[in-house]
Amino acid sequence: MQRYLMHSLTTASLARALCLKYAQDDTDPADCYIAGLLHDFGKVVFAQFLAPEFKLALAFSAEHSISLHAAEQQIIGSDHTVVGGMLVEKWQFPKQLTDNIRHHHSEISPDNTVQSCLFVADQISKLRALGDSGNHVVEELSPALIEHFGGNLRDIIAGLGDLSKIENEAQVFAQVGREISA
Repeated sequence: MQRYLMHSLTTASLARALCLKYAQDDTDPADCYIAGLLHDFGKVVFAQFLAPEFKLALAFSAEHSISLHAAEQQIIGSDHTVVGGMLVEKWQFPKQLTDNIRHHHSEISPDNTVQSCLFVADQISKLRALGDSGNHVVEELSPALIEHFGGNLRDIIAGLGDLSKIENEAQVFAQVGREISA
């Protein structure tokens, strides 16, 4: 759980940093942060209420080197994006946030700042092994995202500069979460 929390926190902070650097509209960086924090919450529901099926999906994803959401579709019949979208909708978050969580593995458009920053942040978190989302497949950026962000994932990481502050803050929060639950 601590490694999941670490992934969520780093994805949230990276999404906010990407928004600050690359947004070409008036998107609030806090919206990117919230999307990053909640984007994989459907996995928590699966782990809690469909634990045997979720474990099978995790194993299937690793064994076949496919994304976890594709494995969830095959094993469970739905994926964490649908469940996460349903949760934030039930919690009455804005429709745009709900849609961004529900579609964070779908066709990503650079015109949707929250969705594109969330997608890129998620891939950076996986590439750098910042926590563990249960999904180790780093998805390629589309040509449109490469153009928008000025390069591939490694170029974007270099453009963001030193990420140690983001990583350290996430580790502190994840550790506090572990201490509270102990």
